[in-house]
Amino acid sequence: MMDRKIPPDVITFSVLIDALCKEGKVEKAEEIFDMMSQNGVKPDIVSFSSLMDGYCLQGQVDKACGLFDRIVSTGLKPNVLTYNVLINGLCKCKKIDDAIGHFRRMKQHGLKPDVVAYTTLLWGLFKAARVVAAQSLHNEMLGCGLAPSFATYVVMLDGLCKNQHLDEALKFSESIDASRLSGGIKIFNILIDGMCRAGRLSEAMELFGSISGKGLLPNAITYNIVIIGLVNNSLVNDAHELFLNMERNGCTPCASHYNAIIQGFLRKDDTCKVIEYLSKMDKKGFQVDASTLSVFLDSLQRSGQHHKYIEALSQLSLGSKRATDVSVEMLLEVLKHDKAFGGTCAKRGAFIEAHKLFEEMTSSGISPDVVTYSCIIHSYSISGCWKEAVDTFKEMVNSRGIAPDVVTFNTLVNSLCNQGRVEEAHNLFDLMTAKGVKPNTVTYGILLRGYCLVGRIHDAVRVFDTMLAAGLPPGLHSYAILINGYCKNERIDDALNLLGEMKQQGLKPDIVCYSTLLDGLCKASRFGDVEVLLDEMAKSGLSLNVTIYTSLIGGFCSAGKWESAAHLLNEMMDRKIPPDVITFSVLIDALCKEGKVEKAEEIFDMMSQNGIKPDIVSFGSLMDGYCLRGQVDNACGLFDRIVSTGVKPNVLTYNILINGLCKCKKIDDAIGHFRRMKQHGLKPDVVTYTTLLWGLFKAARVVAAQSLHNEMLCCGLVPSFATSVVMLDGLCKNQRLDEALKFSESIDASRLSGGIKIFNILIDGMCRAGRMSEAMELFGSISGKGLLPNAITYNIIIKGLVSNSLVNDAHELFLNMEGNGCAPSASHYNAIIQGFLRKDDTCKVIEYLSKMDEKGFQIDASTLSLFLDFLQRSGQRHKIIETLSQLSLGTKKTTDVSIGMLLEVLKHRKAFGGTCGKSNMNSPPHI
Repeated sequence: MMDRKIPPDVITFSVLIDALCKEGKVEKAEEIFDMMSQNGVKPDIVSFSSLMDGYCLQGQVDKACGLFDRIVSTGLKPNVLTYNVLINGLCKCKKIDDAIGHFRRMKQHGLKPDVVAYTTLLWGLFKAARVVAAQSLHNEMLGCGLAPSFATYVVMLDGLCKNQHLDEALKFSESIDASRLSGGIKIFNILIDGMCRAGRLSEAMELFGSISGKGLLPNAITYNIVIIGLVNNSLVNDAHELFLNMERNGCTPCASHYNAIIQGFLRKDDTCKVIEYLSKMDKKGFQVDASTLSVFLDSLQRSGQHHKYIEALSQLSLGSKRATDVSVEMLLEVLKHDKAFGGTCAKRGAFIEAHKLFEEMTSSGISPDVVTYSCIIHSYSISGCWKEAVDTFKEMVNSRGIAPDVVTFNTLVNSLCNQGRVEEAHNLFDLMTAKGVKPNTVTYGILLRGYCLVGRIHDAVRVFDTMLAAGLPPGLHSYAILINGYCKNERIDDALNLLGEMKQQGLKPDIVCYSTLLDGLCKASRFGDVEVLLDEMAKSGLSLNVTIYTSLIGGFCSAGKWESAAHLLNEMMDRKIPPDVITFSVLIDALCKEGKVEKAEEIFDMMSQNGIKPDIVSFGSLMDGYCLRGQVDNACGLFDRIVSTGVKPNVLTYNILINGLCKCKKIDDAIGHFRRMKQHGLKPDVVTYTTLLWGLFKAARVVAAQSLHNEMLCCGLVPSFATSVVMLDGLCKNQRLDEALKFSESIDASRLSGGIKIFNILIDGMCRAGRMSEAMELFGSISGKGLLPNAITYNIIIKGLVSNSLVNDAHELFLNMEGNGCAPSASHYNAIIQGFLRKDDTCKVIEYLSKMDEKGFQIDASTLSLFLDFLQRSGQRHKIIETLSQLSLGTKKTTDVSIGMLLEVLKHRKAFGGTCGKSNMNSPPHI
């Protein structure tokens, strides 16, 4: 064209720019744009708009805005199309306020937004969860006389459904005749998906069944939505039937359908069906996706059916090797790998082999890309092998030069958070932003959950605020995570406030949010708020599910509201919501904690009658009930039953039994179970070791306890505060005070919550050993450690001084105790009175008895015994009786000896000549 001296005009250049931009070659389009000016051709609004669109397609919205300003500066008038391009780009980059600003500017300049402008902005508002603003904009559009397009209908319905406004979406859909619209099945797909997400599956199935009556046919997307909905609601067999009907109705399943149905059968542990569908996938050349692989590995670790899987899968072809998918071949290799290393990915050697496998894949011609690496990192992460995940990440970046994307970062951040390593996770988050990878709502959600898991709720709130500042409005999932964090950390009011804020943002709480809050309220015994929330749920059209009923039943049981719990259980059954294994386990646990073991046994038997197989939690709860009652033989019998049913005891199960055996002084049996758990591949945790240490010390087997403690340290376990307490107390009570003092040197009590307990144990040990000067010296050092003596500390010292005949010192300490703001209890009074009784100091005895009576405290049996001895020695009956007769009788408790009883005994002894040896004095008088 140029050779023939036919100069290209503005239209030629515009066509070139538009084509290049649509191909993603924006740099080349910029060159053509600059060439226009060099050739004396002035760009028109079409040229500018085409290049703007190119920038927007690449997410370079700032450049698009700069070009828009250039349009204005050149004197060209942007048209509706120009504004539409920019508004669309801004919406896609989540700059919704800027998009609204340009929409208003467009109208200010006399341009009438068309249906595309309105539809684009509606889409942006819904994406930003600004539902009310979207509905207002839609009304404005109708008020302008614009008829909604099919795209408008789709955006409105999808936006309402995705933002949990399903009922409004259904009402909106009444004005749409989908059967008359080209692509009308999409309307049904959106509504069915919304119903499935909201857990309203019966409505979804009813709507699905009505499609053919509207002259339409379900397409592949429709089937996929319903299959996923059925699978997510544990109706896998129904999903299987639908899958078969889909094929019969001439709708060919794709990889997505197969992945969905396989995930359902994996969760159901149905090996045969998994293999059947994997075989079909392989024949069709489909690939297993990363989420299916994740579910597969979880299932593999549970089922122990490696051989059966491998035997069937080894018959499959290798499929097409694609770097962007996880192939059946990779799945087979993972299975072999898992089998070779005993079904666990926790061993270092196993991951050396996994790395070799990955190297073999690359050497065979498969070039790993960011997706492949993300899958490998994900596999490590779900197996709890965060170190290997980090190493693979470093290899990907440093050795291969592959830039991680948001999915890779999210996977690794999630792995670190699952390990409680939130500081490292946050460092990775900072690296992500430094490398120009924008965190998405998933990233923020992972960090939110990570901080909540470790109880750092303030940091979680900080992440939440950062998310808002980044222009990412939190969605339902983010709010649900923070609400759960508040509830788990007993900040119920904050959780309720966040629920209110969530609703103000136009978000409709779903069943998960309500379930979390109800569980928190029940645990806090705030049943008034529970009723309010239940009413709110009913008005929102949300029905209680088995999870919520279980939380409510558990809460009422814990609060001792057994009638309310029984009412809920009956209501649950009446509504055809069968209790699951968790419901039964909650009931069994609550009954056992209340000592109602016989009733718990009835519930346990009822499970089998209802066709529900008890799990390890059910067995563990009943075992714990037996142990709490001292029925350790019953607990051992139940443990044997667990093994015989094929359920594998876990660490918690062994801990319960070991604790019960130790309390019943069956230490050798406890040691036997401790060894057995290790033989079965279970690693005792710090609770196991601490429990057994306590048992050994109680049995005076000090050397064995010290040996066990050393074993615990060699296993890499960090002693808990309870471990330190057991060790110190055990050594002191077994007359190993010097060893206890040496052991205490490694403990910084001032940094521990409840650290005063360490001082109390050591001071008590010194007092028992008669080393009072050391006890007083240690007592005096407490304040210098940033701690304050508590009531127990004073009680130990007072008793120690009294036992060592230093009653006046005990008296001084008692007075100082009151002066230091530590109120004495009945125990302190009994201790000091016993001291003065031994010293035959009648006045002080009467003085302290008078104070006790004023405070309503009771005399204990040991004080009464000393009192009677004192009475026989002193011959001062009249003086004591004269004073005591002025005292009130106090509260008469059957579990205590009251001052009134003491007075009656004194009078009784006086009447019978001061002796209890006569036949009519064989028992105390009835008070």
